[in-house]
Amino acid sequence: MTGFYVKILSMFERMAYQVGIDYDGVFIKKPKPLDFPRRATKFGLPSMPGVIDGVNFLNNQRGVNVLGVYTVRPQWLREGQTRRQVLRRNFPVERIVHTTNSPADKIRHLLYDATDQSGLAKSPSYDKKTEHFQDEWLRRRINTFGLNQIILIDDSTQKIIDAAKQLYEERPGIRPLLERFTHIAFNPKQPEQFEGLIIPRVIHVVTMRDWSEIERVMGQIRS
Repeated sequence: MTGFYVKILSMFERMAYQVGIDYDGVFIKKPKPLDFPRRATKFGLPSMPGVIDGVNFLNNQRGVNVLGVYTVRPQWLREGQTRRQVLRRNFPVERIVHTTNSPADKIRHLLYDATDQSGLAKSPSYDKKTEHFQDEWLRRRINTFGLNQIILIDDSTQKIIDAAKQLYEERPGIRPLLERFTHIAFNPKQPEQFEGLIIPRVIHVVTMRDWSEIERVMGQIRS
């Protein structure tokens, strides 16, 4: 096999499952409700059990590409503080994406990053006149690169579901990406109503109680 075809095959494999991971409540534990100092500063919070092994598992899986951390932390906690935490704790991720205080904005960035459409991700508005062309262009790109699922591991499940519904209504041009959007609901006390929840063309929910279940969950998504 020539180097060119090896490169193309490798590209297909990297594109299959694109994964973004929330930070607070997934990489590190959230503070208790009355722990006001740490709720404000996020300092001194323990790492989630098994997080390094879990992310390493994803990094070593064929066809899985960990895009990085996706967080809606406040402005003063962004980039520098989060980056220092990631490095100090030896979390095996390279990229950190901070968005506005909006789960919809988090999902939108993840969807476009999954197809490397940085220009579209920064688009300030949706143009109704180009809806058909953008939709068709996205579908061709998805099919060309073999993109199977765009996955967000996040503990704020109801917010993610509501945000996906909002994007479906407000941004028709990204519906081809939402059709492939899978949310891994990370929560040790997972409410039963989220188990196996599917809203066609909007979101598919898979539950995961902790990082020890990542192999099972990815097997479920792949099947």
